[in-house]
Amino acid sequence: MMETPAPSTRAFLNELDSVAASPLLDPAYRRKKLVFWTIRQVITVGLAVSFWDLAWVRWLFAFAVVLALFNLAMLFWGGAFLQRRIQRVRDRVIEQEAMMDAEDRVQEDQNH
Repeated sequence: MMETPAPSTRAFLNELDSVAASPLLDPAYRRKKLVFWTIRQVITVGLAVSFWDLAWVRWLFAFAVVLALFNLAMLFWGGAFLQRRIQRVRDRVIEQEAMMDAEDRVQEDQNH
């Protein structure tokens, strides 16, 4: 059996750490994005009210509302979702590393 790829595992865990430290998961960054989201929605509502007599504006506004709600959900719950996924991947990698080490030890014991 091949040796455990510890350097590559460490590199992968370091990559996970760098992703976890990205500004996308920073609460200050999310607050800033929420302010921009609010400004964008105020402008969207203002334009929709101004041009409401056009039929296509109503359809476009309905589409914009759906996208805005999706964006808002991602702002509030996307960071927590990504943190959980990163932790789950980290746990699985460590578990796989431990299993591979145990298999290597068993095989070495059988060979000796």
